[in-house]
Amino acid sequence: MDRLRIGIIGLGWFGEIHAETIAGVPNLELTALCTRTPDRLAALGEKFGVKKLYRDYHDMLADPEIDAVSICTMWDQHTEPAIAALKAGKHVFLEKPIASTVADAQKITAASKGAKGILFIGHVVRFNPRYRMAKQAAQSPQRDRRAQARAAPAPRSAARQGPCVIKGNHSRRGAWIYHLPGMPYYEATRPEAWFCSEEEAQAAGYRRAIVR
Repeated sequence: MDRLRIGIIGLGWFGEIHAETIAGVPNLELTALCTRTPDRLAALGEKFGVKKLYRDYHDMLADPEIDAVSICTMWDQHTEPAIAALKAGKHVFLEKPIASTVADAQKITAASKGAKGILFIGHVVRFNPRYRMAKQAAQSPQRDRRAQARAAPAPRSAARQGPCVIKGNHSRRGAWIYHLPGMPYYEATRPEAWFCSEEEAQAAGYRRAIVR
């Protein structure tokens, strides 16, 4: 399989971010969109050039030309589409949180056992080097030292701007450097390789290339 064909269920502002991201990755194909709102469905279908538009996710899941789905509905509406997608043999990227109740989360994970597709919950900050460093510090033999951490939500405007991407012109062929406002620049496949500024990344052999 040269390209993974993906459909998106739920086209709120975060569903649109998923669409933008999928459309920008060379080996992914944004194949289908699904939402109950006809105007929104038509608008994003036109924006991304997607022909397969669905108002019922069951119809989308019946399409054999779709390999995977991103589920971007509200978290209290995750359970039914996630279980249905797993039963249909699709790979599932399920936005966090997995569900609004423990019982629903258990139903989803139970459905993933033995399923043909892979279930992945979008806890993407686990790839953020700052979180990796915090975990390493907590597991360190010197963890009795006092430390302080502060977190604040990023504004939606920052998320909509998307990442600044520096494409590898580096010994690691095909490597990418990612950056979001207020975060280090880091290599996606090697999060320990991170830089405090774009200048440092460029000095290490990366050149800037804004995607989308």
